[in-house]
Amino acid sequence: MSTPIPWTPSQRTAAGREIERQALNLALARKGVRLLATRFRCRGGEVDLVLECTQGEGGKELVFVEVRGRSTWPTALESVDWAKRRKIARAARVFLAGYRGPAKSVRMDVMAWEQGKWTWIEDAWRES
Repeated sequence: MSTPIPWTPSQRTAAGREIERQALNLALARKGVRLLATRFRCRGGEVDLVLECTQGEGGKELVFVEVRGRSTWPTALESVDWAKRRKIARAARVFLAGYRGPAKSVRMDVMAWEQGKWTWIEDAWRES
């Protein structure tokens, strides 16, 4: 039995970008989804995707999506801990300060790639 060779930082970056690209394609395949930003960063915060989604009755919702891909512990979903949520929330507040679109509500989602399949958790947590 051989020991797995650890990935180099550039390999992890390339794999992460590919997972984000796949997540974006999956999101845009949904009807009524429009991309507003990818890899939005600010001081002390970041979020992978910012989407504007159509809700029932034609209303709009702003969706901040964290994309995770993991093959080891912690799982992709478990890796979105309170510190990561805080960074996403910080980026969301900065983005919202400049947003002038039609969205009337906001949600935080997680898209996770694990064991060969996607899990999309809508409204994964609420900011107070």
